[in-house]
Amino acid sequence: VQTCALPIFDVPIYIAGGTLDEKAPIANLDMAAVAFIRRGKDNLTYRVWEADHSFRQPTENGSVDLLRTIVADIRQWLGWSATPAG
Repeated sequence: VQTCALPIFDVPIYIAGGTLDEKAPIANLDMAAVAFIRRGKDNLTYRVWEADHSFRQPTENGSVDLLRTIVADIRQWLGWSATPAG
């Protein structure tokens, strides 16, 4: 049985990953989520985006940068406005 060396914290944690990320496979984040679940923790928010390592989503004409969308999601998760201005 392989164990996860990930420290489990009690503070809220947000992790995001891209399904198209070849540098940090989404399975690694799945393992982190499993480690929290196995320990009965509910302080992990885990978001998956259809994007690569730089959070770029491929389109027919190139790609779209999802970073602003992800930052807005994190801001809302924190209880803040989705945009810095308001």
